[in-house]
Amino acid sequence: MLSSADNLGTPFSYAVDGIATDFTLSNYKSFVLCVGGECGPFSDVRASNGNWHHIAVTWDASSNDPRGNAIFYLDGNKVWSGDVAKGKSIMNGGTVVLGNSQTAPGQVGSGTSNFVGQMSDVLWVNRVMSEVDVQALMMSHVTGHEAGAVLAFAMTQPDDHLTNLMDYSTSNYVGEFMGDPKPELMFPAQDSRPPNW
Repeated sequence: MLSSADNLGTPFSYAVDGIATDFTLSNYKSFVLCVGGECGPFSDVRASNGNWHHIAVTWDASSNDPRGNAIFYLDGNKVWSGDVAKGKSIMNGGTVVLGNSQTAPGQVGSGTSNFVGQMSDVLWVNRVMSEVDVQALMMSHVTGHEAGAVLAFAMTQPDDHLTNLMDYSTSNYVGEFMGDPKPELMFPAQDSRPPNW
């Protein structure tokens, strides 16, 4: 992701009926993870400095690791760990929104939570990835064939598929661009491409 915004931007949110923050990564000035409606502490992880960054977060409901059950990776390096929603679970049947928080499934939050910037590929898996896994995936585009892939939005779609965001995982979801103005899916300029291009 690339951003230099000074708001509480939300790159990824997943909401289910009754829980607006079933799995949400927000505030690129000081990332915070929410799971099962319970938010962890603000981290010291910042990705709004105007440079491309690879962001990964892992969460394990049953982890007994004394360093915590959630880990943030910035550019392949473990930069924060702590406890977030131990014992909670992520429910099925929700709605994913890229670029904003949700107040209910599919209903976006206020302008303060808008993601302002660019994204390149989004992968959501149903397993806890190791640091080696994160580093291996960091420099490649998502394909949907990654172990445990539940959602794989590759931002390198053919020109004839730029009206919807295609999921390359076996889930085969189709993302719809919404908002005013609607986000655009486009290839970044040669001098501003993320490292995995």
